[in-house]
Amino acid sequence: MLTSSNLLPVTKIALLLAVLFLTLPSSAQDIKILNRSNPGEHFEVKQYLSRDKLNVVVFHSSHSPACQKLREPLEGLARRRRDLAISLVDVDRRGSQEIDWKSPLVRQYNLRLVPYVYIIDAEGNSVAEGHEARKKILEWTELGF
Repeated sequence: MLTSSNLLPVTKIALLLAVLFLTLPSSAQDIKILNRSNPGEHFEVKQYLSRDKLNVVVFHSSHSPACQKLREPLEGLARRRRDLAISLVDVDRRGSQEIDWKSPLVRQYNLRLVPYVYIIDAEGNSVAEGHEARKKILEWTELGF
């Protein structure tokens, strides 16, 4: 039972734990949507690449079942692989009710399918793209990387 005499030590311990929790790095990293403010419009992906990690960039549509299916493996990788920077690029302009195949972004990158995956190293060089990159992500997931 807490009394006024032992409340102060409990408060100090709670405060210390709160400070530690807020200052420790999180174990999971978020998957960023790079073009959240202007989806589907012209966008230069290379400007947003991490310079100290392997980049996984996925062009996606919220209207694509295949994109939704790939989301879970990506989230798993984001939790386990601190060496990866995983990002999404939304191909759909605001208000789209289906995959926006006529968006400026789709035309800019000449996309024919989504999800379309690029794996890019820290120097900006392509490691894998398309089917090969998607396959690599699924292999990493199956192997527990």
